Amino acid sequence: MFDKGFGALGAGEWFLLAFAAFLLFIFVCDIVMIASMIKAGDERKQMIVYRSSFTTLWITAGRWIIDIVWGLANPPISNTATFVELGVVAMTYCVCMIYYKRKYGG
Repeated sequence: MFDKGFGALGAGEWFLLAFAAFLLFIFVCDIVMIASMIKAGDERKQMIVYRSSFTTLWITAGRWIIDIVWGLANPPISNTATFVELGVVAMTYCVCMIYYKRKYGG
């Protein structure tokens, strides 16, 4: 087990390591999303949170509409896990938050 060295990880170990890093990233995005909505701020910060939330809502709703149309066109509908949905929403919100913070300063 320990005789491989650090650089000799197999494909399974690299996959688990990458998956754990991805889970940590999603967890951090979720915490940032919740904290930014709860934390009070001035009008500019409230506008940044509002625009990020609004943009995330539209992107998420658009993805769901595309998924519904795709499901109607191709009968075997693929069920997406709710954890994946939460991760995509959290990442979208964080990207929007970074964009609007750079746009409006902050």
